[in-house]
Amino acid sequence: MSRLGRLWNVVKEILKRYLLTGIVVTVPLVVSIWVLWLVIGFVDRTTDRLLSLLPDPFGPEHWVHFNFPGLGVIITLLLLILIGALARNLIGRRAMSLTEYIIERIPLMRSVYSAIKQLLTTLFVANTGNFKRVALIEYPRPGIWTLAFVTNDNVGVLKSVLPEPCSSVFVPTTPNPTSGYYVIVPKRELINIEVSVEQAFKMLISAGIIAEASTGVEAD
Repeated sequence: MSRLGRLWNVVKEILKRYLLTGIVVTVPLVVSIWVLWLVIGFVDRTTDRLLSLLPDPFGPEHWVHFNFPGLGVIITLLLLILIGALARNLIGRRAMSLTEYIIERIPLMRSVYSAIKQLLTTLFVANTGNFKRVALIEYPRPGIWTLAFVTNDNVGVLKSVLPEPCSSVFVPTTPNPTSGYYVIVPKRELINIEVSVEQAFKMLISAGIIAEASTGVEAD
């Protein structure tokens, strides 16, 4: 191979090893910052338009005599905290029930509202701490494997009527892992995998598109 050919191979190796790594590291960071900046700008502009409807004594300019990026985000966060606090008391819960009752009777809005609420509930509200670990089980038939969350290593009062040691397992659905099925599985059929509950949730929500690599498996 000529010296030029060897040089070209070195250049290709550098491009493959370092350039691609730099792209993989930098592009997500830059895009994330750009999207965050767009969101902050959008929230600021929207908040400014809404606050401009208030009388001057109640407007933020009356209290804050300068503008800075993110003021709208801060006001929005405070408003969301206030709404959350109101929604947790009796009057707020009744108001939310009435609102959802009305939305459920609007065909298109019902579907959009339900999908967004389920997604946000999965991401922010679902209590993943109740799951002990992630496992693989053959479900719904032998030869097909699915992710499952072990909720308890015993089955309580059912233990006396089962022929062998079993675990309580929650089998989630995709892309909304907050719904699913409670099944009782023999411990010998559980394959525990070294994947965190959070990683498993990402895999389920994305239908496997985001597949975090596990570091190993072990039979129970």
